[in-house]
Amino acid sequence: MLAAPLAAQRTPNAVDIRSTGASVEALALVRAFPALTFSSAVHLAHAGDGSNRLFVVERQGLIRVFANQPEIDRAETFLDIRDRVRSTPLEAGLFSVAFHPDYAANGRFYVHYIHGQFASRISEFSTAPDNPNRALASSERILLEIPQPHESHNGGQVAFGPDGMLYFSLGDGQDPRRPLRPWTKPRHALLRDPAHRRRLPQRRPRLRHPARQSLRRSRGLAR
Repeated sequence: MLAAPLAAQRTPNAVDIRSTGASVEALALVRAFPALTFSSAVHLAHAGDGSNRLFVVERQGLIRVFANQPEIDRAETFLDIRDRVRSTPLEAGLFSVAFHPDYAANGRFYVHYIHGQFASRISEFSTAPDNPNRALASSERILLEIPQPHESHNGGQVAFGPDGMLYFSLGDGQDPRRPLRPWTKPRHALLRDPAHRRRLPQRRPRLRHPARQSLRRSRGLAR
């Protein structure tokens, strides 16, 4: 029996990627918030708390907050951790922010930044109970810190998945002038932390197998 051609066996792609015919000349960038400017903005997020606020991460160690309104003309400083962020023209600085799925109730959020001699930090912070537009820099709880061998190829984003776990990547920290090392270290993996789950007695977290990283239940964070 002859097998049907591969193309005939494929499930039709539901996404139409054909050109609409629009020319490049017809495309233009429009400033969403004409009265606002930021310095080295690298990430835009919202808290998911129904407040209609937006948060902009600036690489040097600031998170700015403002109302999601086109006419807004002022952004407040939500978090300032420039005193502990290592920011360079390459790939070092404060990278991103992710808000806890229950942020409206607990005020917790998570960031990834480079500290000291190029170490990736994943940290938890809390919002001031008397001011939703101000986070407490002193509330930092470091969940994970991993040295980076080079100031380039560092990253990146932190985000909560649909399973409620916090996912983050660190970049491979590789010198761009050298071949990539074997993928056997946490820097070469997508990591996860069940951060919003029931917490066990506080102890330092530890990583699991680098191909499927998670923080161990026995080290302070339950699945």
